[in-house]
Amino acid sequence: MTRPLLSALALLLAGALPLHAQSFETAARTAWIYDDTSGTVLLAKNADEPIPRPPCRS
Repeated sequence: MTRPLLSALALLLAGALPLHAQSFETAARTAWIYDDTSGTVLLAKNADEPIPRPPCRS
């Protein structure tokens, strides 16, 4: 009787622990990472900054 109760309590406490995401650094001035399945933005770095166009070559 005590073993299933302790197992359930351990699972409950393990689920209550906070999870921390890993830090992600990039040298890029702007960056986006999307979840392709849901379309959710996972990372946006300077998302409001306009991206400069490269010079036009003829």
